[in-house]
Amino acid sequence: MPFAVYSPENIAASESSADSPPSSPATTPTTAPTTPAISPRCTHALAGNIERDDLATIPIETDAISPMFASRLALTLLQNALFLKGQVPFPVTQLGRLPPTTGKSSAATRALKKRTEFLSAIDLLTSHLYTTFLALSWTLALNKLRFPALSSDCAHAQQKSPADSCPSACTELFKTEKSKVHLMLVFGPSISTAKARCILELDGLEVVPYGLKEDGTILPDVYGDGENAGRESGEGKGTKIAGASTRVQPLAESEGNGKKEGERGSLHVEPGTETSNNEPGPAPPPTANSEGAGDDNPSEAGSSSAPSSSRLSALSSPHPVATSFGFVNLGAAERSQHDEKAIRAAERLMGLKLTCSASFGTEVAPTSTFVLLRAPRRFKHPSWLPRQNYTVTFDALLESHLADPASASVPGKKSRGAPTEGVRVVSRGPGSRDEPTAPASTPEREEKQGVNGDEGQDSRAAQEEEEEGNEMIWWQWNGKLVGLALTELL
Repeated sequence: MPFAVYSPENIAASESSADSPPSSPATTPTTAPTTPAISPRCTHALAGNIERDDLATIPIETDAISPMFASRLALTLLQNALFLKGQVPFPVTQLGRLPPTTGKSSAATRALKKRTEFLSAIDLLTSHLYTTFLALSWTLALNKLRFPALSSDCAHAQQKSPADSCPSACTELFKTEKSKVHLMLVFGPSISTAKARCILELDGLEVVPYGLKEDGTILPDVYGDGENAGRESGEGKGTKIAGASTRVQPLAESEGNGKKEGERGSLHVEPGTETSNNEPGPAPPPTANSEGAGDDNPSEAGSSSAPSSSRLSALSSPHPVATSFGFVNLGAAERSQHDEKAIRAAERLMGLKLTCSASFGTEVAPTSTFVLLRAPRRFKHPSWLPRQNYTVTFDALLESHLADPASASVPGKKSRGAPTEGVRVVSRGPGSRDEPTAPASTPEREEKQGVNGDEGQDSRAAQEEEEEGNEMIWWQWNGKLVGLALTELL
């Protein structure tokens, strides 16, 4: 048993403390609780928004989201969602580092085949995402009602004068237009029988017309209707590209199907056709004065006398986006280095918020993963298939899930059916333009436009075609992603 040692000093100190009156609570020094400092990034994310567990907000430090930025964010969401939803037992980036399965049994062979197919599908989708958002940006720029500045009849846009003769506001409008785009991941045996969904909203995708370069100038022959482009490409005759060892020839002529020379056909390349040694190098971009230089003799387009025709055009497509994406680099390589810091910061923030969210951690048994994109009806990409039958359902899902909880009647109310989570990426600066509705047609308006005549009927038909092309529908990626269980990797 321990003993307390009392000394005279301790006894005197205890008596003095007993005689002194108790101190007032007001005079007791208290330390005010310190509030943790909130970073400007978090302040921007919380301003005007109510944090929800099923909706993560990712602010980025750029004025607009470039196609490269959008593709990286979409890939980051896909990789995190696959792991958090239990579709892969390890992060996607580590699957390729796993040692191959040993043994020659049928189970080991199937496991290796499934893993190879999964990684190949991820690589294929990664390569498609950049061109997807690039084509989407070009397609959105064709909406005259939503972005009238991008389809203005100024001399700059129509290539009737140099870029310096166009008002500065024209170039500035080209660089500041933004739009909201949506991408959805559906986990389940099919799209209609989903087990879970994940929505990505990019608020601020930059909308630029096809051919816009970093200096604000526009490449030639990008606003045409395609009729002149088909003639300039030397259709019906072989067109030789300067500085190349291939010969481009219309597919209709090579197959010998007897089509007319004026009919437009797809292009194919005949290997082994060498150019002459005295040919010039890659021809510079042609100007408006050099258009049609090779119309008289297209077969000699590869000679040094007609270097302007040594280029590919948009063929006969009414929308250059349909056939020419990926041919012209709009400065993405120059911008990627500038945006790399912001991209990595956004990727880390997205991964952190998804990992800390309890809603995103609900696992689903390994199943198929479908990638859907909301884009205009005129959007064209070889890797995406239209799924307009899901438009009404998914548009209602977007409206109910991504609505502002502060203005909703029941904040954070979850929709019925499969659990749905969302990620909203917000760029700084002015917000994106909303989708306007077409002006209502009135009798006075129709009479003024003269819709009863032939000219009015053509105008109304063109307007209906324009509205149909601008209609937003859902598109499905034509690849296949199937989840992997842990037992299938060992």
